[in-house]
Amino acid sequence: MDIVRRVLAELNEDETKWVEHVTDRPNHDRRYLINPFKIERELGWKPSVEFESGMAETVAWYVDNREWWENIFTSKGDLQIDWSKR
Repeated sequence: MDIVRRVLAELNEDETKWVEHVTDRPNHDRRYLINPFKIERELGWKPSVEFESGMAETVAWYVDNREWWENIFTSKGDLQIDWSKR
């Protein structure tokens, strides 16, 4: 939800317009945590872009390149996964 809120804020959109809360699925993990310390410690890797600015740049790129991603939807059709068939 934090990422969704950041994207919507970058787009100046109201969360209540775009987010629908639904009942959680059974056995759903309550949280997903990524611990970057191992990759930082063992490989010396560090992100080159801060998360907040990277999110803002990514959202801006998609806004500025709408034709690119709309062409993908047009050529591929419906990209949404129907989870009820799994």
